Amino acid sequence: MKEKIEFPDYFVTNDGIVVHTVTAFSEKDGGVIGIPKYFPLKKSYLGCRYILGKPYSDNFPTFSDSIEKIKKSHPQYIQFVEELGEEMIVFPKSKIKKVLKPKEIAKNILNHNFDSKILLDAKEYLKLVIDIFKFNISDIGIEGSIMIGCFRDSSDIDLVLYGKSKGDQLINNFNLLKKDKRIHLYDEDDEELILSRRYKNRSFETMSQLVEQEKKRTCGLFNGRRFWLQPILENSIVKEKIKGRKLRRIGYEEGQIKIVDASLGKYWPAILEGIMEDGKKVSIECHDPIYMNQLEKGDFAHIASNLYIDIRNKKKFIILAPWLDIKQKLKKVEFKK
Repeated sequence: MKEKIEFPDYFVTNDGIVVHTVTAFSEKDGGVIGIPKYFPLKKSYLGCRYILGKPYSDNFPTFSDSIEKIKKSHPQYIQFVEELGEEMIVFPKSKIKKVLKPKEIAKNILNHNFDSKILLDAKEYLKLVIDIFKFNISDIGIEGSIMIGCFRDSSDIDLVLYGKSKGDQLINNFNLLKKDKRIHLYDEDDEELILSRRYKNRSFETMSQLVEQEKKRTCGLFNGRRFWLQPILENSIVKEKIKGRKLRRIGYEEGQIKIVDASLGKYWPAILEGIMEDGKKVSIECHDPIYMNQLEKGDFAHIASNLYIDIRNKKKFIILAPWLDIKQKLKKVEFKK
């Protein structure tokens, strides 16, 4: 496989595993860092997914479960990745047979006609986003079950928007979508729907906090179907921050932090700078999109996750990520002495 693979691409291995890249720092020593999303089945079962007519297991309960499955079936793929400070799954490029590019999927959907209701909705929503915000189709990608081809009638429309400037434009003008009658942006009446997709205590404590967070996440309903339009940072920005690091996990950090720089906190991944209660300066990397656009400069937050140090320069990092099987929290709080 000579094709370049970058976040947020998916790829399919020779033995049929469907994998999601997890960070802009994706290619490593002739391989690609990723987390499996769907595994092929020998026999179908009620509720399984189908990809190109073949049965696949639905999502495992957590990414950690998927990682554990790979550790047992392909232990040779497990490598310590210094840039992230953890053992990760690194799939050899020689074992990858197909790459799925979100931009290509979006372009194909926009340029074709469909009988499927979800694909019709995806096409109409794409057209609306392009019209309202004056984006180019090359700025947008489609991922998730539509990208893979294993969607159901009730599936979401998962879009990604490439680039910081486009992300700023979207976030600052997101309410313009309400001009269209097919759009519903979340309010207090949607608590049950929102809660069905979120993990309590990781980033909120009350339902009002949850609704306020979700309003900032550029998501809502189109024709009654949940959509998600996630701005992602240019891979070059993230790579510049990650490449060459030599991280070592030095413990678990939990406490109050003051945000001193949130200029890259609106996107996926969200990157923040903060000062802990004991005066320790840390960089925060949030590779889970639930944390995008939640904190601003001067805010205080309760944070909990692994603490790392870059042994080159002694800089400290707190990383929140789906590949970490630990308690993780990041939620805004009032200042507490």
